[in-house]
Amino acid sequence: DGWFREGAAQRQQAANSVFRAVENGVPLIRCTNNGQTCWVDSCGRIVESFTDANGSIYGSGWTIFTVGLPETPAIQTPYYHRHGDVFGWGCVALSALLLISALRRGAGTGPQ
Repeated sequence: DGWFREGAAQRQQAANSVFRAVENGVPLIRCTNNGQTCWVDSCGRIVESFTDANGSIYGSGWTIFTVGLPETPAIQTPYYHRHGDVFGWGCVALSALLLISALRRGAGTGPQ
């Protein structure tokens, strides 16, 4: 994340990590050279984050996170992990069908 300097992009990248952890149902550890080093649990909560002595995420240093893993693997993998973008594309297709249907119904009722 060093190329972003001290802008908002580091926190946006960390927020994207939350989505990756949730959609795959696993904890995620994020290591950066200039940004938010943290670990996210499988529910999307940022559990612990590195900050320097001044409370900044941009400082130099290191940390050790203790990440608890389940004793047994999850019985059911998350929907997105199993099916990918099927739900999203299904929503796009349904929206397109509804739009086409509405346009066809409205085409015959215009001024003559």
